[in-house]
Amino acid sequence: MDNVDAPESGQAAGRWVQVAGCLGGLLGLAFFAGWIAAWFAPEPEAAGGPIVIDEAHLLTPATLAALERISFPRDVPVVIRTEACLPPRREAAYASESMEAEPGWQRLRPRGFLRRYFRQDAAWGRGVYVLASLEPAIIQVRYGEEIRMRAYRAGIVTGPWYRDRQRLAGQDAGAAIERMVRDLARALHEHGDPHWTLAWLEYFATVGSAEAEDLLAPGDGPLTNGVLRRHVRLMQWLGAGGSAMAFLAMSVGVILMFWLVVRKLLLDTILTPRLGGRFGSWVLDALADLTSVGGLVSTLVIAFVLGRGRMEDELALAHLGLGALGSIGLDPVVYAVGGGFWLAIPAFVLATLTDFLEAGRSSQESGGRETTFQLGCLVWTPLVFIVPKAIGYLILIRLIANLGGAIRALTKGE
Repeated sequence: MDNVDAPESGQAAGRWVQVAGCLGGLLGLAFFAGWIAAWFAPEPEAAGGPIVIDEAHLLTPATLAALERISFPRDVPVVIRTEACLPPRREAAYASESMEAEPGWQRLRPRGFLRRYFRQDAAWGRGVYVLASLEPAIIQVRYGEEIRMRAYRAGIVTGPWYRDRQRLAGQDAGAAIERMVRDLARALHEHGDPHWTLAWLEYFATVGSAEAEDLLAPGDGPLTNGVLRRHVRLMQWLGAGGSAMAFLAMSVGVILMFWLVVRKLLLDTILTPRLGGRFGSWVLDALADLTSVGGLVSTLVIAFVLGRGRMEDELALAHLGLGALGSIGLDPVVYAVGGGFWLAIPAFVLATLTDFLEAGRSSQESGGRETTFQLGCLVWTPLVFIVPKAIGYLILIRLIANLGGAIRALTKGE
């Protein structure tokens, strides 16, 4: 009986596999058809002036009319909203979330189902969102993914320009909001869209930076609660909470000491040789690496937040107990100007050295029979030359890490 049932059960399983394959193929075909149809779906440009929602009743009728008459560049929808009170500890994150949830975008720049989900073309993708609040008394501005790099190039996302126009306390709220919106419109008019040859490169760069900003914004998320708070408590316990530079220097010092003492001396030199290849050594190595990475990430996040010089970021750090740090305010030019030759030259040197070391390793592994030479320098050099300096610096760090990895791999193979 078992021998009779076995072929039948195998045939049934085969039929289910065929059905699943057919369904998967149909779903893939439907997705491809939707993606093609999305190219031909309507994509109307933004129409009309800014939408103003004055929930906090900060604006007079004259100010409301003046705001609605302000002209922004082509296909840039603008929503201005006032609120009495923002959720505590979430000032920066709330502004970004409120922008994405704003229903007014569909009125200004309508996008259908195909455009939104198959082309990832959100109605607010080129939008400017101005959020003014009484508690805290500040103005915040957020930009859609497609226009954020343009705003960085204009120098209106971070730094002194943005900070000088944020404060509402002690002045007429309507006049402050109108000044901010007029200056935003003027700056965006002066800095147009990039040349079409750079449009796609800048689009991917700004989408990546937008996702990183949303992830790293301090608030009540898992990154803040799981990593930043513990990092802050440790630094305060060590007495490094008095200034931004002392905090960052102590953070880097602690990470280096942990890596040298725990990772290199205790684990690599003492414990790992005794444990051999056992599971315990893998667990200890993984925990040490995760701790080092967590400390490095939290340090970079706090440096990133302090470097932007935004009032909402300082409020978030104050909730973490770092209100005394102030701001190290990076020059907005690092976002507005391309890397140029002074960054492209070291990128070329680092990438070329890495290529030679990788070629040497491939020759070593093949016993000298063949050598594979990668041309990474031809990719990284023009990329660093074109992208803004802020991104170029991160690429240089990546290239240094690549070079270190290539040296380590080559020495291990000897």
